[in-house]
Amino acid sequence: PLQLISGNYQTPAALITFDDGVAGCFENAIPILERNQCPSVVFMNMEPVEGGMFWSGLVTYLCKYKEDFKRELINYYRGSVPSPDFLFCPRDLVKRFIKKNDYTEINSSVRTFYGRFASRKHLDRAADSNYVYLGNHFYNHYNAVMLTDVELREMYLRNQAELEKYPNSVKLFSYPFGQPTSCYNEHTNNLILGLGARIIFSANVVPNLEKKSKLMHRIALDSNACTEDQIKGAITIRLLKQRIRHYFLKQGRTGGVGTSWKEKLEQKERYP
Repeated sequence: PLQLISGNYQTPAALITFDDGVAGCFENAIPILERNQCPSVVFMNMEPVEGGMFWSGLVTYLCKYKEDFKRELINYYRGSVPSPDFLFCPRDLVKRFIKKNDYTEINSSVRTFYGRFASRKHLDRAADSNYVYLGNHFYNHYNAVMLTDVELREMYLRNQAELEKYPNSVKLFSYPFGQPTSCYNEHTNNLILGLGARIIFSANVVPNLEKKSKLMHRIALDSNACTEDQIKGAITIRLLKQRIRHYFLKQGRTGGVGTSWKEKLEQKERYP
């Protein structure tokens, strides 16, 4: 991570990152990386570490299992809820729903739904490691575009204050959810950089071609990528799909790979 900030590294290069700060990351993944002397960044939501409900888990649970909440969300948006719905749950609406329902039942069900978060003991141990760095992911997992400027500032700075209690914190920020337009934009980028973040991370599948860019994109990997070859294959496929989509958008077409694309391959025209 420090090389990334300085720009002093050779390419191609890779950095392993984790979001949120669940217990399994510290108990399972990090020990493997430490044994292989492989550094990583964990982008932390500190409110769940301190006992608060994890926002992403809460709204995903409500949208999936609570029909009365979904009806309230539909009424809020007057019948047309943006998709995916869990990204666009207003904080006030969620708070009102919890307040007028059985908080104990919701709290228990939601925590069972999303599992254990890291504890202060996990973070204390990670502070002694040469291979674990802690980055900012907001105090809780809120969608940046759903926050006012004042709320965004509070979520970033409150989280940063907690992270700076640990010597392995770095001024790197990862957007919760991380999708372009629906979860971040140029305005939120400028706000966060203005608060002190050195580099911002998205979850947008785009290759990083500029070493000193302030916005770095990431490729998500799942449990199907278990070997080195599978990891390389997953990265290649995700990037290739994105490049093909980008090509068709540039050509003014949004359809799938069709005859025109095959013809261009046959003509051996280089992909832009």
